[in-house]
Amino acid sequence: MRARHLPVAGVVFVAIVSNAAARAAEPLSLDVIFAEEGHARSPSEIAWTEDGSRVSFLWSKEGKRDLWSMAPGTDREPAVLVRAGELEDGEREITLKDYVWSPDGKALLFQVAGDLYHYRLADRALRRLTTQSTKNEDPRFSPDSSTVAFVRDADLWIVDVASAKERRLTQDGAEGKVLNGKPDWVYWEEIWSRRSIGFWWSPDSKRIAYLRFEEDGVPTYPLLRDKEIEATVERQPYPKAGDRNPTVRVGVLDLASGATTWMKTGLKDGEDYVARVRYSPKGDRLAVIRLAREQNQADLLLCDPATGEC
Repeated sequence: MRARHLPVAGVVFVAIVSNAAARAAEPLSLDVIFAEEGHARSPSEIAWTEDGSRVSFLWSKEGKRDLWSMAPGTDREPAVLVRAGELEDGEREITLKDYVWSPDGKALLFQVAGDLYHYRLADRALRRLTTQSTKNEDPRFSPDSSTVAFVRDADLWIVDVASAKERRLTQDGAEGKVLNGKPDWVYWEEIWSRRSIGFWWSPDSKRIAYLRFEEDGVPTYPLLRDKEIEATVERQPYPKAGDRNPTVRVGVLDLASGATTWMKTGLKDGEDYVARVRYSPKGDRLAVIRLAREQNQADLLLCDPATGEC
């Protein structure tokens, strides 16, 4: 769960150098070497605001991982945006690791124990958006910052920021069978480089393009879950070389009607991949890269979100 993570080598370098200078006179003790944040205390969880005017990062200082921000290209020094332990919901502390910037740069979205919290920077108002025990995966703001979309139990959901009212957009998600807006193992591992990317907001915040995976016929592989005292075995759909891949479709869901229009991408069931999906700046076209399983041919398709014609 991140907001616009872009190359920030210069920012990281400045922060590390500043941190190193501050610590230059400190002895390198065993406590420092084996501290949880490490002896370098370099910035982590780095994210840009949508307009690129600010960059934020977690930085450990005096044993606490605060959320900092800075404005590159200005004379302003890096400053603490939110301090560790500052935000609480009853007895629950709002940890800062999983956060997302709103596109307007006025708010942050935190995820704690699966629940989503909206934090308005102007008046430091914290608001809980979801109250489910099930984890909300890959939460992302709409471009107008009014709505957050996420995946829960393999279905696509949205929650209104102002009212905290939830709405389920797809109805047939089931882990290991049908995934809506959530990549299967092949896409998570190979196509998206271990990032959960399965849906995309339209520029006008009125539609969501998403991937639907049907995993029937995909062989499974046993995975041992041994973190608990009693180990369990989970069977993960996992196609090996030559096995059937999941069938993938690209749909565009209209939020007003709730209807999904399926793009006519010409994908071969259980074979071809959807390598990339991107809206045009005006939102009137959906670009889809169709990749052959042999990875020897990639076709760029331009699809009409309203009709599905590509």
